[in-house]
Amino acid sequence: MKILFGCKTIEREAGVTGRETWNVVIISLSFFSVFTAYLALQNLQSSLNQEEGLGITSLSCLYAFIILSAILAPWIIKVLGIKISLLISWVSHILYTCSNFYPTFATLLPTSILLGLISGPMWTSQSVFISTNAYSSAEMNKADTHATLSRLNGIFFTFYELTQITGNLVSSLVLNKDDYNTTSVSTATCGCNDCPVTSSGNGTSTIEEPEASTVYLMLIIFLVFDVMGFLCTAAFLPSIPKSEWAEQSNVKDSMVACFSAIRNPKLLFLLPFISIMAMEQAVLWTDFTKVC
Repeated sequence: MKILFGCKTIEREAGVTGRETWNVVIISLSFFSVFTAYLALQNLQSSLNQEEGLGITSLSCLYAFIILSAILAPWIIKVLGIKISLLISWVSHILYTCSNFYPTFATLLPTSILLGLISGPMWTSQSVFISTNAYSSAEMNKADTHATLSRLNGIFFTFYELTQITGNLVSSLVLNKDDYNTTSVSTATCGCNDCPVTSSGNGTSTIEEPEASTVYLMLIIFLVFDVMGFLCTAAFLPSIPKSEWAEQSNVKDSMVACFSAIRNPKLLFLLPFISIMAMEQAVLWTDFTKVC
């Protein structure tokens, strides 16, 4: 059978019909597990990898290549398919976590670039997967399509937003067990000059790093979360057929569609808000977490 997907049609597969909500829970658990590790590591990059700005540089490379991969996402999904794209994404997350065991420009930057290159297809695959299940569920249950899509997206983003809590909770519990950077003096003067203060009372941009064994313990826990996400996707997530737009896409069409959309006045008016949000996130993930 076929179901509508936007203005196109996609084939319905046996792994989707009748188990749409379960499919969304599975992909939500996969993202929950992987992003529990990733977002916590992202928040710590500016403080764990301070030397020569390695942590911030790695994040800059990662998000720069996300832009490129987002433009080429339809073509990449056409080649790989949704489930394979997600599995490659989780492998990239595993490599990224592993590179933090020995963070250098030669180890962390390549894995950051690789993660950026697959993140565009990863998020596009997630969106298409949930939309496919929403359209299937709405047709089968004779329900409103938009209401069903909102419900399934609500399930997914509930799991996803919880990752900031779980990931930061793990890193806090592991790193605070040594109380490696807590002093009454530095607590009193933390802020725009970073932490801790020097013996002369002046602020410094370098903070004391935790013991290597403590960092390794935290990274091992995050690596377990990454592997759990990979296994959840590999074992329980069904494959779904490629949509017509993906089958017909190519590199040229993907790039033309992207730059054509920018000419839309509605999107142009949104660009300043998107830029402000990007700057806010950059401050939050770097300077803010460093002085906390």
